[in-house]
Amino acid sequence: MVSRSFIVKKEDLEIRFMTTFVHKLKTFMKCYTIRDFVVNEETKKFQFRTSHKIGGIRMDYPNLRKGEYEIAETDNPKEVKLTLKV
Repeated sequence: MVSRSFIVKKEDLEIRFMTTFVHKLKTFMKCYTIRDFVVNEETKKFQFRTSHKIGGIRMDYPNLRKGEYEIAETDNPKEVKLTLKV
């Protein structure tokens, strides 16, 4: 499992959870789009499919990827640490 941590504004994560989460996941996976994204907030697990753009052609990958996430407080009360593990 590979992990990466991001410092995110607490307000952004509360108001736009899915948008912020998917954006950070795209950055982490270095992919063009995230498809079929499903998140379970109770177990803190998620699953998704990715696609890449190679030479102007979009390549959709059929494999389903799974991962988990953690949200931790930081010293700054306006920020949280989002850790993604895929």
